[in-house]
Amino acid sequence: MVNLGMNNKLRLVWIYLLVWLLYMFCEVMVFNGLLEAPFNLKSSVPLILHSVCKLCVFIFILKYIIPSQATLNLKGTLFRRTALILGTIVVWNCLVHFLLIPRFFDSYVYFSGKQNFWFQVITYTVVISWAITYRFAQLFFTQQQQQQFNQQENDRLNDAIKQAELTNLKKQISPHFFYNTLNFFYAQSVQYSENLSRGIMLLSEIMRYAIKDDDEEGKVHLSKEVAQIQNYVELNQLRFDNRLCVQLNIKGNLEYRRIVPLILLTFVENAFKFGDLSNPDHPLLIEILVKENHLIFKTYNKKCSEAKKQSGGIGLSNTRRRLLLAYPNRHKLTTSDEGDFFSLTLHLVL
Repeated sequence: MVNLGMNNKLRLVWIYLLVWLLYMFCEVMVFNGLLEAPFNLKSSVPLILHSVCKLCVFIFILKYIIPSQATLNLKGTLFRRTALILGTIVVWNCLVHFLLIPRFFDSYVYFSGKQNFWFQVITYTVVISWAITYRFAQLFFTQQQQQQFNQQENDRLNDAIKQAELTNLKKQISPHFFYNTLNFFYAQSVQYSENLSRGIMLLSEIMRYAIKDDDEEGKVHLSKEVAQIQNYVELNQLRFDNRLCVQLNIKGNLEYRRIVPLILLTFVENAFKFGDLSNPDHPLLIEILVKENHLIFKTYNKKCSEAKKQSGGIGLSNTRRRLLLAYPNRHKLTTSDEGDFFSLTLHLVL
């Protein structure tokens, strides 16, 4: 790719050089034709020097007078740059006429009459016009390309949004079917088993919360998150006939506080999945403390035999990533995985 870019630049330089050599040749021939003088290489050197100056003027206009990122609030700068290039033209002409030519070349018809003066005025005007036209044409086509690129990006994003909406609508079909099915099971099970019907209702509430209970900012009321933790604990107690040893402590005012959903619930699920909750001497401890806009969440549990084979914060990588995205520089998550016990502490600025 680098070599390709260098080859393109080198090709462009050669094109510019050939075009300018062609212009210099045409200028010399036109000037000699106006004077009705035969072509002479020595007498053409001053014209070549002027052509070099015109090339510098052309480049100067492209690079400095009208930069690639043209703005409308640089009128003073534009005036100074224009004055600078006009001064450069005058100085160069004086240098060519009164220093270089008298010192290195014989006097000849080049100095006679007004033809030479008006010829240089016209050619400089033509060169300046070319440079300005070239630059504004380049700016125009660049802007058109940028607008076309932006339009293509907008179309691509719109297509992606439409596809995401269609995918979201498609995914919503399955949850609604799932909710309706659970409601049917709940209605049919009420007359047979209170625990079964209660478990179905809790599962339905947890699934509904997990799928679509957040707002436009992707957050829920903290009280809802805590309520689902209570539902999750109760559901597991129903599964194991209330033989799980769990202590849930909640302190502080949960109202008017919002949180990204499933953050705390995921930690509780992790503790249930990898914790040994059968020992009354070592119950699962879940503590939720809210003080002003600060939330402190803690879990402490004895590890089961499967969890002892693993280490490093089991099943927490996804939640860590969500915390980094949702609460940058506003959270601190620490874990301790030593021996038979695992503990987790989350300090969150709501």
